Amino acid sequence: EERLAVLAEEKAKKAEQREEREARAEERRREMEEARQRNLEAMISRRREREERIQGSQAAAREKRKVSARQKDKERLEKLSTIRAAETDMKEELKEKIMQKQEDAAKRHAEHLEDIRQKAFELSVQKCSTDEGVPIIKPYENKKKCMICNVLIRSEVHLQSHLRGKKHSEELEKSAEAEGKQLKGSSEITDYNIKQIIDAPEGETDPITVKAKERVKVVKRRAKKLKVKLEVKGEEFIASQSAPNRHLDSPHRAKIGKSLRDIDKLLSGQGKGTWPNQAVSQLERALGEITRSLDKNFAKDQDVFFNLGGFDVLGKIYDKVLESKGASNSCPIPIKAIVSCGKVLLTATRDHQGNCEFLLLSNRVSKFIELMRNQLTRLVPSDPLGVEFDVSPGPETDPLSKSVMQFLSTLILQLSKTNTSQNAKNRLQDLVSYIVSVETVDNLARYFQLVRNPIDSSPEVAEFLLVALQFLSSLTGAVHSNGEAHTLLLSTLQWTELAGTVSLLYGMLLHQGRDTARDTSPPPLPTHTLAVATETCTLLQRLVSQNLGMVQSVLASEGISLEFRHIASYLLWYSQCHSHTPLLNQVIILVGYFTANHADNQTIVQEGSQPSVLQQLTNLPFQYFSQPELKHVLFPTLLSCCHNNSVNMKILTTEMSWQLIEDFIKTPEAKKSQLVNLILPPETNNPANSNTAEEKSA
Repeated sequence: EERLAVLAEEKAKKAEQREEREARAEERRREMEEARQRNLEAMISRRREREERIQGSQAAAREKRKVSARQKDKERLEKLSTIRAAETDMKEELKEKIMQKQEDAAKRHAEHLEDIRQKAFELSVQKCSTDEGVPIIKPYENKKKCMICNVLIRSEVHLQSHLRGKKHSEELEKSAEAEGKQLKGSSEITDYNIKQIIDAPEGETDPITVKAKERVKVVKRRAKKLKVKLEVKGEEFIASQSAPNRHLDSPHRAKIGKSLRDIDKLLSGQGKGTWPNQAVSQLERALGEITRSLDKNFAKDQDVFFNLGGFDVLGKIYDKVLESKGASNSCPIPIKAIVSCGKVLLTATRDHQGNCEFLLLSNRVSKFIELMRNQLTRLVPSDPLGVEFDVSPGPETDPLSKSVMQFLSTLILQLSKTNTSQNAKNRLQDLVSYIVSVETVDNLARYFQLVRNPIDSSPEVAEFLLVALQFLSSLTGAVHSNGEAHTLLLSTLQWTELAGTVSLLYGMLLHQGRDTARDTSPPPLPTHTLAVATETCTLLQRLVSQNLGMVQSVLASEGISLEFRHIASYLLWYSQCHSHTPLLNQVIILVGYFTANHADNQTIVQEGSQPSVLQQLTNLPFQYFSQPELKHVLFPTLLSCCHNNSVNMKILTTEMSWQLIEDFIKTPEAKKSQLVNLILPPETNNPANSNTAEEKSA
């Protein structure tokens, strides 16, 4: 037990010693940990201080760099702005230099063009001082003015006609005498003309323009009064008519009635927008069916068409066109369908006095006049005065106005030829007066003035011109001898220089000096060009028969006289070379009436490049001097050209014997000739009672 106690004691001592060692070891570990912690904190503190020091230095460096960058950026911007300012100044300087160079170049170019233009004009004056060559009909960009005669000149044609005219020659002599000059030779006269023909000052009042303004005001007031009158008369006529017989029978009544019902249904069922293709096809099919039915030339079919309200139904179609102001892009019905409608009207009124009188007396025809005016206004230049005409590459055509003119000309011709009532005759005069008052003739004259080039390759233009000429011919045929004071048609034709027909022929036949060389035969003209020329001559002959004095005064005016002389010369040459006898006869007759009892016009036919018009007349084929029917055409014209004119007589006697004319005057055919009776009245139409022209010239 003692040993156990000793062992236990020793064991306890060892445990205490072990605990003391562990406690001392723990103390050392704690001290070491505290030392380590102190070293770690010191190290962290030193690291933090170093990082703070590094961050501070870096922040200072960044701030320094920012300041430096701002300074550099400021310096860069200042330098860049300086450079840009210098570049801007340099660009402005270069721009000013370039603009100055451009202005100088433009000025030099304008001066060069002006020199060329002036030289060209001087050459033009030199050329126009003689009768050689064919002047250009194109108007000047700037009007010219003759200081001697105080006359405005609008084209080279007018210039040559003026310089070679009697008035200018007299004024030239007076002006030269007043300045103490004596002009010897053509060169001095040409130089003097060049100095006296100048550009017209801007803003100078043209007397023709002043008259045109006054005329426009008058015709507008007149048109308003006539429109009201026609509307009132039309309403009175419709009120006095009895109800139509809708049960009237005819060979094609069923087809006509069904087609009219289909058209009426289409018109009432369509809105204001563009018609669909199906509706247009149905409309054209119905119109074609009516046209084919009426083409059979059954008068009862035309009566049925009227009694079933055909004119009223078709009138609704034209009303839609008028509502859209005739513009092709806004009209709900295609123009082709409207043209087909015009064909129906033509067949419905062909050789049918009742339908024609109904359209006239009911004033249904006025809507066609309104439509034609709207369409023609779009075709011609926007010139309300009808004096200045813009030049374009070529005139455009309009199938709608062409269709309307065809219908109106046919209607007016039938009413003029048939034996109608006095009321219808008076209304026809009112209708023609209204057509004239809405400036239809003026618009057609403007359109004719646009023809500055050949129409050989433009058959559609030729067809439009042909229809327009036929329309004018129908108007002249409708005016009675005592109806001019009411319709003012002839005075309008005089104002528009015969509706511009002479300028039309000159523009399409004598373009680009076509008549300058006659060494060879002229090239053949297309059929449509010859048709236009023939229809124009026909219209001029109609006007001659109605008012010869008016036609002579227009054809004798400056510009027109030169155009007419060149046209007559060319057509005489062309018709002989290509054996076109009808056109040749028309030209011969026109020349005869042109010179009848008119000394100035007699002078015109012996002027110009050789052979002159008179020389060509005396050198026509032998048939004109041997065959009675051709002698009846030529000899009155030769008599007209040489009557009381010694110069023309001398020219004629060098080519032929005057005895042929004297022998012709004694024949019964001469006594029936209107031209011979005009020159030699019946009481003096006997060579035994008066001296012959040859004796007078001697």
